[in-house]
Amino acid sequence: MNEMENEKNANQETSDINEDNVEESGSGTSNGESDKVNPDCIKNKAPLPKLPFIIGGAVVGVLAIAVAVVLILGGQTHEHSFGQWSITVEPTCVIAGVEECVCECGEKKSRPINALGHNEVVDASVQASCDKEGLTEGRHCSVCGEITAKQTTVAKIPHTYDDYSDSICNVCGATRVISCTHDNAITIPGKPASCIETGLTDGRKCNSCGEILIEQETIPLNPHTYDNKFDDECNVCGEKRDAECPHTETETIEGYDATCTATGLTDSEKCKKCGETVIAASIIPIKPHNEETLPSREASCTETGLTEGKKCSVCGTVTVAQQQLPKEAHTYDDKYDSSCNKCGFIRDAECPHTETETIEGYDATCTATGLTDGKKCKKCGETLEAQVLIPMKPHAEVIDPAAEASCTSTGLTEGKHCSVCNN
Repeated sequence: MNEMENEKNANQETSDINEDNVEESGSGTSNGESDKVNPDCIKNKAPLPKLPFIIGGAVVGVLAIAVAVVLILGGQTHEHSFGQWSITVEPTCVIAGVEECVCECGEKKSRPINALGHNEVVDASVQASCDKEGLTEGRHCSVCGEITAKQTTVAKIPHTYDDYSDSICNVCGATRVISCTHDNAITIPGKPASCIETGLTDGRKCNSCGEILIEQETIPLNPHTYDNKFDDECNVCGEKRDAECPHTETETIEGYDATCTATGLTDSEKCKKCGETVIAASIIPIKPHNEETLPSREASCTETGLTEGKKCSVCGTVTVAQQQLPKEAHTYDDKYDSSCNKCGFIRDAECPHTETETIEGYDATCTATGLTDGKKCKKCGETLEAQVLIPMKPHAEVIDPAAEASCTSTGLTEGKHCSVCNN
């Protein structure tokens, strides 16, 4: 009886443990909340084995107390398939939002959405007057209303009156109570300005109420006083300055003469003390070229000529370039002369054709053209009189009589043939 109760209790405890494991496996979402678990995700979970234990060498029975729990998982594994993202917390200007997607098994995952940031608009400034305070320019968010640049108050400006006896403001019309007529006014003595201290003009104030009636104005500093432009110490306050140098000691900077190719410079002077140029150098203009004549050369039939030119005898610069003259033509007695009368140059002269010979022609026939006699030079072979084509002669036709046909021979019609060539 006791063994049966122990086994029943052990089975009940094992069942409770399995149920606890099922509930724990459903937790683990991204937000830490416990969700209902899809039975398909754990449908192949194996049952827990019974663990016997031995006391004093004897098997007491089936498991009474669960000493160890072993989950044996097997079969198919679940692969999450998340749907589309949906916003669960809308973002604001300064707070990030949240969006999440869910698997069919209930598993969730989430991710943040960046805050939108403020949409700033300008709060216009307000100019202060004598009856109303002003405001500086500010900024705020047009969405959430948060102030990003606070406007600050600008104090009222003083009322404007014609003088101390005027009781009505010229701008806003506000009235004031004049408690004192300032009949007992005295002078506030000023002081002259110097080169090291500003001065003040005379002012006025009421000796009864103490109100300032005429403000004292600042007189600017006087300039320092020096004997001359070379004096470096103020006669009033003794302040030192960088005075102009008197240039009492100078040195000469030697110039150089101009040439026909470059300008020159006169001598100049500079101060030995300050280095300033006292007498500036002047440019000496370029000298003219010292021209000499380059002689001309006549052209001949064997050599070109040159015109007269000029060049500088000092620097060699050509001032007038020589122009080349072309060669002269060779000189011959006539067109048949082959030797130049000046230089003896031999040319291929024209032949005078003093010795000629006849090129015999031939008569035309009734079958071929003919040629007239021609003439050519015996010396050079040039044709002097060309041969002329003689047209073919006409055939000298004779009649070939007709022959009558008979019963024994054929006949012939009348024909013609040339008596010369027989064609």
